[in-house]
Amino acid sequence: MAGSFLSIDLLGQQQIAQTLKQIYQRSEDLTPALSEVGEYLLDLHAQRFIDQTDPDGNTWAALQPATLANAKRPDRILRESGTLADTLSYQIGEQQLSFGTNLEYGAAHQFGRDEINLPPRPWLGLNDAQSQSVLDILAHYIES
Repeated sequence: MAGSFLSIDLLGQQQIAQTLKQIYQRSEDLTPALSEVGEYLLDLHAQRFIDQTDPDGNTWAALQPATLANAKRPDRILRESGTLADTLSYQIGEQQLSFGTNLEYGAAHQFGRDEINLPPRPWLGLNDAQSQSVLDILAHYIES
């Protein structure tokens, strides 16, 4: 599948892995917990497009002069039409959550493309505080 997706790697994330294991042992159904995390990710990333910042709060690179010359909304980096932000979604599997977009150019904006002079503008991911928020959401399902 083409596009850009967020993967939270549980290697080295023992706290998150343990929390998911405890939830699964209690109910054998991670769907409610993962759905809440998915909704959190949608809200978080929607705000990121409004703020025009990367996961750490750094402002995205300014638009290139050639892009500015043709832009209908030069003040809206990565959201002139809103398509990229509008395609963010999540899918839940039996024991997994995938989050991102199916648009191939999502990866180009995330990582940049030297051959077309496109600077990276990371829009996908979590900082430490946001990872803690995910853990807090999951912890709620152990306490319930």
